[in-house]
Amino acid sequence: MGTKGDWEANKTALVEAAAKAGVKVYIPSEFGTDHLSFFRQTGITHPLFISKQKHMQHAKELGLQVHAVYIALIMEMAFSRWFGVDTQKRKWSLVGTGEEKWALTSLDDVGFFVLRVCEIALEEGGKERLGEHVRVYSECWTYKEYAGVFERFSGDKLELEFTPVQEKREEYERIKHTIPPHLLGPLIGIAGGEGIYDHIGLGDKNEILLKGAKWKTRSLENYAEEVRGKPWDGVDLKF
Repeated sequence: MGTKGDWEANKTALVEAAAKAGVKVYIPSEFGTDHLSFFRQTGITHPLFISKQKHMQHAKELGLQVHAVYIALIMEMAFSRWFGVDTQKRKWSLVGTGEEKWALTSLDDVGFFVLRVCEIALEEGGKERLGEHVRVYSECWTYKEYAGVFERFSGDKLELEFTPVQEKREEYERIKHTIPPHLLGPLIGIAGGEGIYDHIGLGDKNEILLKGAKWKTRSLENYAEEVRGKPWDGVDLKF
């Protein structure tokens, strides 16, 4: 539903209408960071995350069967300057050590995963098999591994630099009062550096969701080939 206007009131109206209509499975608007794991691991809160947690709790109190789907980063957006990837300069400025896994989900795959969650949630025992928090991904590699794929398709060598997580956390504390409540700012890098986007390590549901499915998730190689190894070259991602 976005974060424009009175988005919290809009979400409340939507979930209450869903409950009154007898909706069987409710998928809240997550589609990003597993913020509950992030809070448990780092102790860092954010107005957007707090709002999402309250919304999910309200949905459960209304009697809805709720499954939050976390896709981590969107593949087609994750290699832009907004995330520290500067294709023009052939330089990637990232958080962590470069050894952390960062899950990516293609825009092509989001709808498939949500549909499969709804299908399985309605099966006998499906609610328990999925759990309330469902992590998915199209690819889940390290940024060093991702860089190698883009280098192969572009023929260019990339410069990778990594900022320690603690340094980024200190930066966030200094500037968090300047960040609009609907934007995460440095928190995305912090989450990745803390391993929150390692959906394999944290426990994903890909095996359950992909079992028996004819859908094939998009590979990073496919995306890298499409952009000829130069994602968002000279173009800025706008929100």
